[in-house]
Amino acid sequence: MSTPSNEECKAWIKDPSNYIRGWFYYNPEDPRMLVPKRSRLTGWMVNFAQPALIALLIFTLFLLLSGGIWVAWMLE
Repeated sequence: MSTPSNEECKAWIKDPSNYIRGWFYYNPEDPRMLVPKRSRLTGWMVNFAQPALIALLIFTLFLLLSGGIWVAWMLE
């Protein structure tokens, strides 16, 4: 996949069809995992169309849950 141009990236961010319920950015054509928010001053958001990101989120959730279970077990 070729690197998208700056204009193409800006058009993707402004396109409301790339958002699920207006909150979650989902664009399979965009190769970036982190994309700037519509208002660039407010930070960054993730592209939920990237499979590597979904795997990373599941792994992070697993670590948090297993850590919480371990702490609860140690406090017994």
